[in-house]
Amino acid sequence: MKYKCNNDIKMNIPKDVDFIIKKLEENGYEAFAVGGCVRDTILGREPKDWDITTSALPQKVKEIFRRTLDTGLQHGTVTVMLKHIGCEVTTYRIDGEYKDSRHPESVEFTTNLIEDLKRRDFTINAMAYNSKYGVVDAFDGIGDLQRKVIKCVNDPEERFTEDALRMLRAVRFSAQLGFEIEEKTEKAIKKLAPTLEKISAERICAELEKLILSDNPDKLIEAYNLGITKVVLPEFDAMMECKQDTPYHMYNVGEHTIKVMENVEKTRELAGVCKGLGLSLEAEVGSIGGEEDGVIGQGECADPKECKMIADLGVDMLAAGIGNIHGKYPANWEGLRFDVLDDIQKLTGEMPLVLHGGTGIPADMIKKAIDLGVSKINVNTECQLSFAAATREYIEAGKDNEGKGYDPRKLLKPGFEAICDTIKEKMELFGSVGKAFE
Repeated sequence: MKYKCNNDIKMNIPKDVDFIIKKLEENGYEAFAVGGCVRDTILGREPKDWDITTSALPQKVKEIFRRTLDTGLQHGTVTVMLKHIGCEVTTYRIDGEYKDSRHPESVEFTTNLIEDLKRRDFTINAMAYNSKYGVVDAFDGIGDLQRKVIKCVNDPEERFTEDALRMLRAVRFSAQLGFEIEEKTEKAIKKLAPTLEKISAERICAELEKLILSDNPDKLIEAYNLGITKVVLPEFDAMMECKQDTPYHMYNVGEHTIKVMENVEKTRELAGVCKGLGLSLEAEVGSIGGEEDGVIGQGECADPKECKMIADLGVDMLAAGIGNIHGKYPANWEGLRFDVLDDIQKLTGEMPLVLHGGTGIPADMIKKAIDLGVSKINVNTECQLSFAAATREYIEAGKDNEGKGYDPRKLLKPGFEAICDTIKEKMELFGSVGKAFE
């Protein structure tokens, strides 16, 4: 065998893949499983796809197997069909010059596996395997898996010039695998990130979705630091540069959003715990804040799709922004967005909806919201104001100093009574059958 192989690693490859490899070998050609399937198997993960690379030319592959599809002959790829399942078989190749940061101007077929592996993006994806010889690892992909690093094959600037999307893929793999990006690879990304503008929105979207849905969505911040999001997701840059200098926040808008994404599964777990304890869990979707929270003017509305996603986590109630605001409403406030409420209800079905910021919303709007299906009105701000006013009146009248000694617990009674009066007033105004008021 002309390649240096690691025979210590044995893989259980699918029968159809092993059949294709052995069939090609029987006909005098080399053949290996290659790329991500080898990486994932070494990591103990289940590969989604198995790709095969071979020294056989596409036409020879077509002659050897009875059923094939021409899925990319110009790049040496033939899909072999076995029992209605397709497996891509690609001839070893050397890519020509890349002028569009995506496609080579020409492709040259070769009989040398190492030449084929040289053109691949990262060392952890540049490994090949078959059961006869073991793992062909010319660029220390196994070592980088052990070190948990994402590193380009040979010169990173050359790899990223060939296909600019590889820069976003580096961050995506880092997020999916929990790896760090190697220093030279990182420097090359910072230098060449602007060339991502040449990549189609569809390809960028596919990578971003995989990154965001990974176990490490915080790697999106790394994409920001590397200059990637400036090109592919400039909205996130604006979020990272939007500070929240209030007593209620410790992150900028971008960091805050990432924290929410990181805790989606924890929300699901918390919902399960609450149900087990007989408790209900309410989730707030969209900004429902006052001026101190950066919500001014007409308030903000929740995205109905986000409401659906949170509802599916198992929460019992949704407090969704429909133009409502905690605290003081501006004089030019245009009112609740009942069209947004309708869109949310269509997606969330029977999910009970909560209206926050009841203080300041005209009674007729609240009644309409109830008629449209809102099941809970939160008037905690008004209760707080009632508590504060009653307590102030109590102190100013000197009643807190009556009797023997000073007991601050005296202040709780007038405040509590004021809250009860406020709630009673709201219940009389809006009704309470099937409704819950805070």
